Amino acid sequence: MSGIRMTGMNSGLDTESIVQAMVMSYKNKKEKVEKSQTKLEWSQEIWKNTNSKIYGLYTGLDKVRFSGNYKSKKTTVSDNTKATISAGSGATNGTQSLRITQLAKAGYLTGGKVESTDGSDISSSSTLSSLGIEGEASFEVEVGGNTTTINVTGDTKIREVVSQLNEAGVNASFDENSGRFFVAAKSTGKANDFKLKNGDTVLDALKLQSKTEDEIKELKQTKSYGQFKSDGSYDEDKTKRAIKSQLREYQNTYYDALEKQTDLEKEKDRLNGLSDEEKGDNWQTDLDKVNRQLEEQEDIISNLQAEIEDSDLFSGYENSIASWDLDKMAEDVTKTISDAVSELETNDSEGATRVDGQDAEIYLNGAKFTSENNTFDVNGLTINATGVTGDDEISITTATDVDAVYDKFKDFLDQYNSLVNELQGLYNAEAAKDYEPLTEDEKEEMNDTEIEKWETKIKDSLLRRDTTLRGVISTMTSSMSQTYEVKLKDGTTQKMALSSVGVHTLGVLNAKTNEQYAYHIDGDEDDSNTSDKTDKLRAFIESDPDAAADLLSQVAQGLYKGLDTKVGKTTSDNSSAFTVYNDKQMKRELDTYKTSIKEWEQKIEDQEDFYYKKFTAMEKALANLNSTQSALGGMMG
Repeated sequence: MSGIRMTGMNSGLDTESIVQAMVMSYKNKKEKVEKSQTKLEWSQEIWKNTNSKIYGLYTGLDKVRFSGNYKSKKTTVSDNTKATISAGSGATNGTQSLRITQLAKAGYLTGGKVESTDGSDISSSSTLSSLGIEGEASFEVEVGGNTTTINVTGDTKIREVVSQLNEAGVNASFDENSGRFFVAAKSTGKANDFKLKNGDTVLDALKLQSKTEDEIKELKQTKSYGQFKSDGSYDEDKTKRAIKSQLREYQNTYYDALEKQTDLEKEKDRLNGLSDEEKGDNWQTDLDKVNRQLEEQEDIISNLQAEIEDSDLFSGYENSIASWDLDKMAEDVTKTISDAVSELETNDSEGATRVDGQDAEIYLNGAKFTSENNTFDVNGLTINATGVTGDDEISITTATDVDAVYDKFKDFLDQYNSLVNELQGLYNAEAAKDYEPLTEDEKEEMNDTEIEKWETKIKDSLLRRDTTLRGVISTMTSSMSQTYEVKLKDGTTQKMALSSVGVHTLGVLNAKTNEQYAYHIDGDEDDSNTSDKTDKLRAFIESDPDAAADLLSQVAQGLYKGLDTKVGKTTSDNSSAFTVYNDKQMKRELDTYKTSIKEWEQKIEDQEDFYYKKFTAMEKALANLNSTQSALGGMMG
């Protein structure tokens, strides 16, 4: 730190200005270093931004440098109210048939109306004792193969039962308005369904006992064999007579077919036993006719047995039709029907009803597929079933998505063009040799707009004719103009470049300034330069999508390899990995500038101190002289 400086109090000199003028050469040298530092910092910032864009193109090539990137498919479905379809790159082109026989469901149980033993209202706060449960009791909840035991007592509240059900893996609630429990599986599909079991006392009290959907369906099918009176009530005697009559009809049909079969076998043996002299001209025709009739009788017997077996009620009797005890069978079958009718009549609106969880089921090209939900992933297709088609078929048509492939490559070209044009602009920028960064004093004499224009002029010129930049541009342009071997759909190979499919530059004479390396697609409706030309690229994609994928991916791969030599993973003393410019070298140079500036600042301070000391000594001498003169004047006065 400098000591106390005496200015021209005695000499009358402007010491401050004199000293500053004497150290001005040092300040000018420091200022020159500061300007060099500022320009290097600006260059560093420009390079960082430029490198980020180059690296962005380099990494973005992963989206276009593999042939699989151009395997986009689109799928249409003849009835989109029944299914929505999306196609992956592995989907096969062509038309396929689809039947949707059932959609996935979640298991659902609607409980019967819960009633208290004394007729009072039931709420979530009611205890199970009000439903007649005393002491300890339990039931089990099975979900997806896992079983949880629900333990209750008479003091357990209904809302606590709901809470335990939810913890066991189902969605449960109790509706106080209707007085019913509602229990649902958390996911669709048969494997995710639930069961409430091993607790008849509790389940009966909670009105959660129910038959499954399949059991109800079976009961209804059994009931359909019954006979009913005009008032709709079940008629057991009439049912028994109808069943016996049906059994007798089955038996008589069997007897008739068996008798005809026996007669035909005898006729067949007779014909086969004739000598050559006895056969006559129509012998073979007669034998063929007998054989056909035998086959018909065998079909009658076989179909009859299948019909009996499929009827459920009579299955198990089909192999002994001739020995049926019609009275006993009618009695047994009628009891089964009567029991079904009785069970269905007791399952009224107050009882629990159940919807079973089920898997979705489709037939694609005749092959069956199932899913816990309504989504299927089959051979590259994602099928989301939304409706049942039954026995009807809908068609799925898959083809190459030409627009998606075209747009993907066009987007890549847009990114490439934007970057190469920007690099050209930096490389061909106007010189600014007469412009240097402004000092603080110079800035004070200019407004903000003038300062910004001045500095922009310098910044824009910093990468002018930069050799590193020229190397990147050269690598990009040479990579894009290469020729590649492409395999065509007829099995042959052909040398092709982007120009082969109408993708090219406009050339130096036709392109705008700094855009001579940008690529344009013939027939591109968004490009005024080439929109009136034939779109060869789209036609190539449509006619030979695999060859198009081969060419476009090779072009992108060639650019990737070229940029990899510039933006590779390697590092050196002058640059870091994934960096095209000498970032490390720039940092060292900036550090050198900072050190040099500090050194000049110290030199300036030392020189100032030196000169101020000289002037201070002079001022002191003058002060002493003045003092002596004053004393002598006093003595002589």
